[in-house]
Amino acid sequence: MANNLHAILYHFILQGKKMQIWDIENEDISKKMKKLPSKYPELISLFQKLLDDFFKINRNNKHENLIIIIDGLDEAGVAFSEYNIKDYFTTYDENGEVNGEWKSKPNIKWIFSFREGFYSFPNLENIFSLNNVQPLLGLSEGSVESALTKFSPSKEFINTVIERGHVS
Repeated sequence: MANNLHAILYHFILQGKKMQIWDIENEDISKKMKKLPSKYPELISLFQKLLDDFFKINRNNKHENLIIIIDGLDEAGVAFSEYNIKDYFTTYDENGEVNGEWKSKPNIKWIFSFREGFYSFPNLENIFSLNNVQPLLGLSEGSVESALTKFSPSKEFINTVIERGHVS
C-alpha cells in the first residue's frame, strides 16, 4: 500500500470486509463498500460509521473487542504529509469541513508505532503509551501480554497477535 493515511483506511475497510466484520446488509453501506469514497474526509466518515454502527461481533470474538494496529505511523506521511492521524478522530460535514471530534467506542483499541516526535494524539481514554518495543524481533508472548494487559485479552487472542506479528 502507498505510504499515506488515506491508503491505510482503504486497507482497513477492505480487510474488514474480507474478514466479514462489517455488517453490510444496509443498502447505503453496501453501495459505499462497492465503490469506496475517494475523498479523504468521506472515507474517514465511512470508516467511523462502520466502527460505530456496523462492526459485527463474530462468535470467536468473545470479548467483543477490536484492536486496530498501525505500525510505522511516521512513515505514513511520506506521500501526503498534510494528513495526520488526528484526522481519524475528527468528524466532517458533507462538504468535508471539520465539525467535531469523533471518539471510538471503548471496545475498540488503537495501537500505533512510530518514531518519537511525529504526532500529537487526541486525549482519549482508550489511547495509551507504551515506550518499550521490540523492532525487527517479532512479538514475544511477554511483550504482547504486557502491551495488551489493559484490554484483558484471551490467551487465544494473544497467540493470534503473536502469529500475525511474526517477523520472517
